[in-house]
Amino acid sequence: MGFFHVIWTLFLPFLFICVLFSTQSGTAIKPLEQVFEACYGVTADDFLEPVCNISEVLYIRDVFTYAKPRSYGCPQESTPTNRNDSFCCRYNNDTTDCGWRYYGESYKGVHYTNCVGRLKCTIQVAWNRTELNCDPHIYMSKSNYMRQFYHCIKTSLISDICTSSTKTGNELYVWNDGYPDTSGDCATSSGCACSVSATKGSTIQVDLLDLRLYEDGVGTCYQRLVISEGGVDTSIDCDKKNEFALTPIYTSQSDSFDIRFDNTHSGQSGNFWIALRAIDSTATLTLTCGNSSAVYSCGESLPTTPAPTIVTSPSNSSSTSTNSSSSSSNSSTTSSSTLVVLTTDLTSSVTAPLSAASSQSKADESDKTALIAGTAGGALLLALLSLLAGFLRYRFRKNKVSAEDEYTSHFGTLSDANNVAPIGYRQLTE
Repeated sequence: MGFFHVIWTLFLPFLFICVLFSTQSGTAIKPLEQVFEACYGVTADDFLEPVCNISEVLYIRDVFTYAKPRSYGCPQESTPTNRNDSFCCRYNNDTTDCGWRYYGESYKGVHYTNCVGRLKCTIQVAWNRTELNCDPHIYMSKSNYMRQFYHCIKTSLISDICTSSTKTGNELYVWNDGYPDTSGDCATSSGCACSVSATKGSTIQVDLLDLRLYEDGVGTCYQRLVISEGGVDTSIDCDKKNEFALTPIYTSQSDSFDIRFDNTHSGQSGNFWIALRAIDSTATLTLTCGNSSAVYSCGESLPTTPAPTIVTSPSNSSSTSTNSSSSSSNSSTTSSSTLVVLTTDLTSSVTAPLSAASSQSKADESDKTALIAGTAGGALLLALLSLLAGFLRYRFRKNKVSAEDEYTSHFGTLSDANNVAPIGYRQLTE
């Protein structure tokens, strides 16, 4: 008995680590990312043309412009007689090619808006000036090719928030009625809602793929998404616009909540597309959508609410299961909103193995060998878990994500994204 006690005590830390990291973390969507590259030029080949399989649609995550070194002899503008696609218009590595996210002169976004939610698209390659981002002694004054990063998402996993449907999966999606076109008039779309629940007590992460809600010229926002969980409403409104960058916006505290679309603008306007992902990779989501009663009608003013504070957590199996149907009824009657602050409680994760080891040790008091081994194993376990807890606190602190998009931590602000090289990029110097 003493031998098995020793084995069990030493095995506990490794079991804990395996369970912890079996869950998903970070910001990512499951479909594999693909890349389309093309030269800037004047021929029919100088277009970005991503395409998905039938029953899939495009999500454009990023578009980057790049420049090759002058010494390569590549043309800035490719022509039928002066071009080398495989050498000049294909990404080499992060020590030779100088590039950054593309927005255009005043960010018209057509390299995103003309493609998202569609089976395929064709958009001409554009260029950016390079002086502010690349060494002018080494690189051309203008970028000479583009890279478009995209995912193909199955339409069977996507729900229209205003259309009655029920879908299941570990990762599901919701978009506005008519997407990729703008949402319908407030009379038909305000109050459209979905309820989502997860098995195994898993919490759920919400990521923005596309958020372009309608606001007028003076900054009045007429549309918002409202997440209702446990009697608390959290608003996602116009100022959360993400410029198509995959952006975590909310992590639930339980295994279910409701999402409602408030729209008080007359006429077609506004777009949104969100992803819902079970934090536990083995859990299954159930998403039920359909039209419901409007909380705010056409012409009414929407309340101003604070942004959610988000801490993306890799584990959350201790969440208490709640009834999604009762949450749904709450969303139609609750209009007040409060700040949601999510935290990660490591206490139960750390003390549970220690309590188990302590109880087992007391049960074996008659066996001196087991007692000594258990004490030593418990001390080792405590040391390992203390180190692990410190690591996790650092990891969670490091991985905190604000309500801004995923580029904030790398670029400072979203408006600066056009002036900074990609993550991990190392520019050449003189």
